[in-house]
Amino acid sequence: MYVCPARLDPDQVKELNWLAAATFRVTGCLDVARVDFRLDEIEGDKPYILEINPLPGLNPIVSDLCIMARAEGMHYTDLINEILYLAADRYAQESRGME
Repeated sequence: MYVCPARLDPDQVKELNWLAAATFRVTGCLDVARVDFRLDEIEGDKPYILEINPLPGLNPIVSDLCIMARAEGMHYTDLINEILYLAADRYAQESRGME
């Protein structure tokens, strides 16, 4: 059973967002990725990174990234377009650097 969005307090959300962004950067991911965490109840909900998926599924019904986007009010088409725009912008910037 999915609980999405997770039942977290604002401080936990802030910390997990920071950790996800840091993990994304240090692993060299581009455009989109999904970072999975586990909260350790014994250690006061201390977050542990389980994995980073640099190529998350995009099935509009069952894929985690799509479920999370939908829970945040993002339509599937907007999610796909955002990924496409990020990649196209990155490609354009890299192409200009090669000239």
